[in-house]
Amino acid sequence: MTTYGYARLMRIFDEDTVTFELALDSCTWHFERSNALSRRPPPRGAHRAAQSWPMKGLPILGVGTHAGNELVMFGVCESTRWEPYDDGPRDRYKSQIEVRWKNVIYRVPHNERPTMPTRSNSRLTRAQYVAWRGVAVPLMDALQNPLPSDAG
Repeated sequence: MTTYGYARLMRIFDEDTVTFELALDSCTWHFERSNALSRRPPPRGAHRAAQSWPMKGLPILGVGTHAGNELVMFGVCESTRWEPYDDGPRDRYKSQIEVRWKNVIYRVPHNERPTMPTRSNSRLTRAQYVAWRGVAVPLMDALQNPLPSDAG
């Protein structure tokens, strides 16, 4: 795995996330379903052998957008490929990937983000990932219960 591909940053909300409470509910939804979604269809055919994504064990940083832009989650990719996802009547999301999310919702104020990726599914270096971990403050568990004071 290349240094630049140490981890992936994925956006975990969309334009329907209009309140902070909806953003928290979305964190819970992702945690309970152990996934992340994409608007792109799953890739077809075999992946190149040198490709580092998707890869089991790859650290994932879920960064909130819209009303939840200060929320982040950390997880680990549990799959080697994107699978089809049926979004029902919205038909917005086309694929999903299995992610084992840590049972903690973190807060990172928008102006304290260590990196400002221009898009979802951005590669992060180890140093960038560590920087995100360093500024993330535990807010509550993924089911929205208060955390013990020593959690993190």
